[in-house]
Amino acid sequence: MILCLANGFATIRTPFNEKYDLIQKFRGMETSSILYNQPVDFMESGLMQRDKWDYWHIDIPFALNTDEAVPAYVNNCFIGANHGHHGAVSVYAPAHGKTVADVGSLWKDENGVKFTLMRVSTEDHLLFLSENTGESVENYAFIKKIEGKLTYLENGENTADICPEKQGSSDLRRAIRYKDKRAVAVTNGKEHVVLGEVSCDYAEIREEYEIINPATVAEALRAARPKDGYQKQPDFADYGQPMLSCKITYRIENDGTILTLFDYKKLMNVRFQRFMGIMYQEKLDVYKGGIWRYFPKVLPFTTEEGTFNFSMPTPTVGEPFPKRFELTREYWKDNGSPCERAVDYFRDKNGCDRLAFASGFLPLYDGVPTIRNKQVSNVVSLKFTRKHYPTFADGDLTHIRGIGYKKYFTPTADKASYYKVKAEGKTFIYADFFAKKTLEIPVQGNMKPFEVSEGITYKTESGKIAVTGEHGYAVFVEE
Repeated sequence: MILCLANGFATIRTPFNEKYDLIQKFRGMETSSILYNQPVDFMESGLMQRDKWDYWHIDIPFALNTDEAVPAYVNNCFIGANHGHHGAVSVYAPAHGKTVADVGSLWKDENGVKFTLMRVSTEDHLLFLSENTGESVENYAFIKKIEGKLTYLENGENTADICPEKQGSSDLRRAIRYKDKRAVAVTNGKEHVVLGEVSCDYAEIREEYEIINPATVAEALRAARPKDGYQKQPDFADYGQPMLSCKITYRIENDGTILTLFDYKKLMNVRFQRFMGIMYQEKLDVYKGGIWRYFPKVLPFTTEEGTFNFSMPTPTVGEPFPKRFELTREYWKDNGSPCERAVDYFRDKNGCDRLAFASGFLPLYDGVPTIRNKQVSNVVSLKFTRKHYPTFADGDLTHIRGIGYKKYFTPTADKASYYKVKAEGKTFIYADFFAKKTLEIPVQGNMKPFEVSEGITYKTESGKIAVTGEHGYAVFVEE
């Protein structure tokens, strides 16, 4: 495989089939803007002919992504990754006259609520954050509307009143403080830092940051304001107290599988309520037969849009599709084994499966079904955007560790498929059936069944497993 770093992007090229290589790109390898968090994030993926050498060119695009980095859900708000706390107020006040020297000044609206001027965005726009109106610094809350005009209290240069003509809620960013961000190539077990392009056995993109408690930022900004005011716009990531520690490693294997190793730990007694682990946006319908999504271990459900059964592949292109629905425990087939993955099938005009994209959580660390079952109540949130929002854990979270994966593969049979994911010295084999089929799966070493649904049979032969089914799944572990 080849890893190439250039212009803040990471491009990975891996073999896919006899004609094509798989190209997968990440953005966010640099952190240059104070307006955005700029996490490592998925950018695009697709196939490139093997005889071509321009890594930035894709012949068959599969996905164009803008937001697949995973935030945490804290105090009823997504924060981290691409998100800041959605509690700031963006104000349009034409010719307000404020400068960066006024950042950190304190103001009061006509209801007596105090607001800190956080940023002079333009000569007509300002960003404010209200005082913390929550029960404590851990259980924080903010006022998202300024009533009437703002009058000056302290800590600024230009004391003239501010009269908002328009206003709206806005994210407070940057909301994360970086500890580390780097790409590493590994060959023959030896790591080396990447300085451009390199061939390797596998690669890792390592990211570590802290999510800042938004209730501590404004006070720290005011306290640090120089006597004559700031000379340039402060970076919010330099102020306030961390509330979550986040460690993410994207490990790109030489078959194109991307493992996401995550370790999130609470540093303050905030309400860490949900963590998705992985997520992805709608894929491109490149073969013109629709994208069909499948979740194992779920029951049919009915919404205003219709009745849906995602235990069989269900079209995501066109209507109907659930506008908003959560797969809580009452929609699980097995209350002791929550759904842990999804597969999107790319079909052609004849309805045949041409390509598949699998994602999920491996049964390791907090992803072991008996452990995860105690820490999750809603396995998937379905939205009209077709974006896939799984849940790794929810509730009162303290420390979450797991491994997610994303993988493109070619189904070996129509209406039946299998794929493999390697991690921690084990190979996990996932087989799925939507018509009467037999899949012959090559194996090495010791193999044992992990989960096999009703109606699925298998037998071990020399160097392979023959798995037969009509509707269901089987999971095996090879060591």
